[in-house]
Amino acid sequence: MKLQNHAYPRRFAVLGAVFAAALFGSVLLGRFSVTPKELFRLLLSRLTETEPGWRDGAENVVFQIRLPRVAAAALIGAALAAAGVSYQGMFRNPMVSPDLLGASTGAGFGAALGLLFGLGYGAITGLSFGFGLLAVLLAYLISRVSKIQTTLAMVLAGVMISSLFTSGTSFIKLVADPTDQLPAITYWLMGSLTSIKARDVQFAVLPILVGLIPLWLLRWRVNLLTVSEAEARSMGVDTARLRVVVV
Repeated sequence: MKLQNHAYPRRFAVLGAVFAAALFGSVLLGRFSVTPKELFRLLLSRLTETEPGWRDGAENVVFQIRLPRVAAAALIGAALAAAGVSYQGMFRNPMVSPDLLGASTGAGFGAALGLLFGLGYGAITGLSFGFGLLAVLLAYLISRVSKIQTTLAMVLAGVMISSLFTSGTSFIKLVADPTDQLPAITYWLMGSLTSIKARDVQFAVLPILVGLIPLWLLRWRVNLLTVSEAEARSMGVDTARLRVVVV
């Protein structure tokens, strides 16, 4: 038992080291290569006064292009990982993913709609977020009126809503301008980070934290969802309310 308890810190340490190496390597690699020494001096220059010891263009490549993309990828990955593990615990199934209730397909439909009408960045983001929430809400409401077990009903409702929004997105891609709108929609749905700037990372931090912090505070109660409904309720957990909060 002691060996098992000591294994978790080691695993987290190894995974943390791999994560740091991946971030570090992502900033160094590319068509314009940056040496570790140049990267260190560039990062140090933002903290203290340092004489330039890097090539022309390296500063723009690191701070304007690569760091925002790497930071955005890390934030998005953290959000998806937290959503995935929360859903897996809630539905007691290790195969569950964050798009189970149609959130991803709803968000994709909203973004595709915004791009089709040529809306601005803020409007596209708002539509994406709004339709993602709408998809989850519809799945939840349908499950509430179902006569079968609540968890199974939510899964089936999510699959149905996801299929509807996927069909809607396919129709939008069909009528979109193939030279301008269709590539933008395709790149958005593929999760492209090529257009990410520093301001986009700042914009993403707050909503991601708003989602992660409650999940972290409720982590022990979320763990109780992995046991049966009766056991969780006997420990004082309102499972229905907790599921709504997690979703």
